[in-house]
Amino acid sequence: MSLALNKTLIKRISVQVDYRDDISCYGIDNLYPQRVEEIAFRSPIATRCLATLSDFLEGGGFIDNGDFVVNRERQTLNDLLREVTLDDAKFAGFALHINVDEIGGVTEIARVKFKDVRYGLPNRFGRIEDVKVNVNWEEDYNKSTYHSRDIFPFPLWSKRDTYEIEDIEEFSGYILYWTPEKNMYPKCTFDSSLDSVQTNGEIQVFEIGSLQNSFLGTTIFKQQGEIESEDDEQILVNELAQLTGAENAGSVMVVNVPEGFDGDILEQIPANNNDRLFELTNKTSENRVVYTFAVPKAVLGIEPESGMFNVEQEETAHNSYNTRTRKRRASIAKVFDDILGNWHTGAMSIGGIKEQPFGVLADVEVEEDVEVEEGEEIKEDTPDGDKVKPSVEEKIQKETSFNGAQITSALDIMSRVSLGELSKEQGVESLMEFLRLSEETAIKLLTK
Repeated sequence: MSLALNKTLIKRISVQVDYRDDISCYGIDNLYPQRVEEIAFRSPIATRCLATLSDFLEGGGFIDNGDFVVNRERQTLNDLLREVTLDDAKFAGFALHINVDEIGGVTEIARVKFKDVRYGLPNRFGRIEDVKVNVNWEEDYNKSTYHSRDIFPFPLWSKRDTYEIEDIEEFSGYILYWTPEKNMYPKCTFDSSLDSVQTNGEIQVFEIGSLQNSFLGTTIFKQQGEIESEDDEQILVNELAQLTGAENAGSVMVVNVPEGFDGDILEQIPANNNDRLFELTNKTSENRVVYTFAVPKAVLGIEPESGMFNVEQEETAHNSYNTRTRKRRASIAKVFDDILGNWHTGAMSIGGIKEQPFGVLADVEVEEDVEVEEGEEIKEDTPDGDKVKPSVEEKIQKETSFNGAQITSALDIMSRVSLGELSKEQGVESLMEFLRLSEETAIKLLTK
């Protein structure tokens, strides 16, 4: 038996040198981010997953100094965080323009769209020291007022760049181009299921094409006679074209038949039924995309086939996804801390990013006469000492000595039990087997 081991893999990002613009191409046509973005925009499930991931990366904003204004557009740090997470959710990277004073202190920060930035060519030591920015890499001159092709070079920013700038008037600033792997273009966050995202969008194209182009007239009236000229034939073709689309459903078409025709002059046409043609394909592609983003369906608002998620299930799923995205929030916060540590009026810190609050209940005041049940805590930092139930994560920390990774695993198991994917018995066995909990502790966690 012969295995086809020499089949060529489809390479998503082929990095080639472009000497015309002195850049490293982002994909074989230098348009990888533009293409994947358009594919995602056409997929309902990808759009929802990206919006959810962006929301959780943004969380509740920066812990400290979130309202501090950082550029001439009067944008705050929280405004920038919102924009940065839109890019990071899609492309696993983001870009910022950083202005400095004559001694290298940061004076201004603004977002640059990640898809508009390309790496410059490496120097003879293999290091990349600059990037190029262009809002029109696709060379669609309808986007530009002057039909120009403006490419702007910028040096890459490093927190070590605190040396003096000789000609500050001519200096246009730095670009911070953050990617998970230095000097490497990242794949988009949904690259492993990119084909499924495109399938999800293409099915909609098929549906609208089928509706608009299918013959939806249901009756043919046959008129004896012949088509005498090409002009008459073209008129018939044009009339036939007018019988397509939803607005012409159930219409009647008149056609010529030969003299002496003795068949039925009225003929009914069964309508095409493509409603369930790609039902399984669409469901499979949606599930694959959701799996790629690892977003609990309760967070996405995708209800189970029977029934609905209750509030406790939604909160468990919400807390689980907060934990899964914590590391990425910390990476974004570190970048901002590095920049603000070099702020021209003195070092600042943002103190991290708050977790995404659950629903609107987080802001609801609790009536004073609510009794505190066993296991509840009193929130000390509120004026009235509001009574707040501890989060699921806090319950796990109280019952165990788990670290962050173990808490994530426990939340995943608890979430699956809550959502009905595992029975309570299976959940207990999983907690005992994978996390080495006693049966008593495992039952206590799942009971709570």
